[in-house]
Amino acid sequence: MVAEPGDTDDAWAAKQAAYTAALAAHSIAVLQDAEAMAAFDAALEVERQKVDRIAIAGRVPVNVQDGAGIKGIPVHEDDLSMKQYFRAVGRVI
Repeated sequence: MVAEPGDTDDAWAAKQAAYTAALAAHSIAVLQDAEAMAAFDAALEVERQKVDRIAIAGRVPVNVQDGAGIKGIPVHEDDLSMKQYFRAVGRVI
């Protein structure tokens, strides 16, 4: 909303009022976003506390299911095909 040549005082006042309203709406949206993000972070922390962390090194328990469509197949590194390498979900040392 830029002043144009030939704008009247009323037109300029209308543009200022529209800008003020847009700025207020933006400020409200920013506050709502901050509140929503705080609620999300709090809910995320609650859910995060329910799960174990992934170990970088050491032993990690692994569940392998065959009936539900998830299946782990141990393959020696020397026998690993490129297709299997790309589909691998982990490595045991």
